[in-house]
Amino acid sequence: MENNNAIIIVGAGCIGLCTAYELSKSFDDQERMPRIIVAEACDRPFAAASSACTGDGKGLERLPNWIKTETSWDVDNQVLGVNTATVNPLGLGKWLTQQCLARGVRIMLNSEILGVELPTLNGLQAITLRINSQQKATIACKQMLLACGPWTPTVFQRLFPAAPIRLRWTTDAGDWIIFRNPRLATLESTAFVSFEPLIGEKFEFAGRNDGTIWACGRRNFEATLPSPGQSNEPDQELIQEISELAHKWLNLNCTHPEWHCDDVQILGKGRAFRRATESGLPVMSEVTSSGISPKDASVPTGIFVCWGHGSWGLTLGMGSGRVMSQLMREEKPDIDISRFSLEQGTIPAELHSKSL
Repeated sequence: MENNNAIIIVGAGCIGLCTAYELSKSFDDQERMPRIIVAEACDRPFAAASSACTGDGKGLERLPNWIKTETSWDVDNQVLGVNTATVNPLGLGKWLTQQCLARGVRIMLNSEILGVELPTLNGLQAITLRINSQQKATIACKQMLLACGPWTPTVFQRLFPAAPIRLRWTTDAGDWIIFRNPRLATLESTAFVSFEPLIGEKFEFAGRNDGTIWACGRRNFEATLPSPGQSNEPDQELIQEISELAHKWLNLNCTHPEWHCDDVQILGKGRAFRRATESGLPVMSEVTSSGISPKDASVPTGIFVCWGHGSWGLTLGMGSGRVMSQLMREEKPDIDISRFSLEQGTIPAELHSKSL
């Protein structure tokens, strides 16, 4: 079997790619970088909620240096403040993918993790993938990060059925549409509007600088998460509801006939799953052997978990990726991560079974 110094990251969403990017940077001062492999069940990176969120921007290479705001480009501190920016989710995904590939990270698409080789007290030895729903491949490795977004609890339980713990989660899905801005003033502007204080439930607009508006409706706490790599169709009634609300608010107090929006021209629609932990705080932690088998002592395994960001994956992505890189490199994290421990986001397996 090949050298087992590889690092496997399961999930090519925001958290997985941010961690891969930060890990690759952390080896810049070394002659050799271990293989960093990102395994993604879908047919493209940023395929799930990472690509279906609010916000937009002008490109990551032009983001300001928040440490030296006086030299930043065209930052309107009066509106957003000095610590806030809007992000183009697809643009961020494209940039991270390009950066990771340029830095030697391998991204394997249509690859679903099936199992791990974890001899007692010896740490992770290898993982097994199913590629393109057919062939299997075993990859020797020394570390693995589960960053599968909403699928992380399911994948953890499938890989470690005898584990004494289960990852706790709450369901929060959101159906969304992207439609053409009927009264576009300029391509060089973005805007975000929340109507929740006005209508009493979640409804958001995000005007993007490509002439479109992203809109998301009320939360869906009963949606069923599809299998890894599979998409889930949005509720047509909710899509209609979002469209009608968009039509209403676009035409509110509209006195110019030429500006009136007769209908909402939908360019895209979908559903994003934003599972979060019950505490609302993400889990960023190593999984010791006692978290995998109740019979083992608590020793390092080389297995890590980073998930549960809910609606804040894009916001917290780069910071989470840096912290996870530091944990996996056995460096002291930049922040106190005690509140993001595995224990804070789990429940005993027997209690989890009773709640089903």
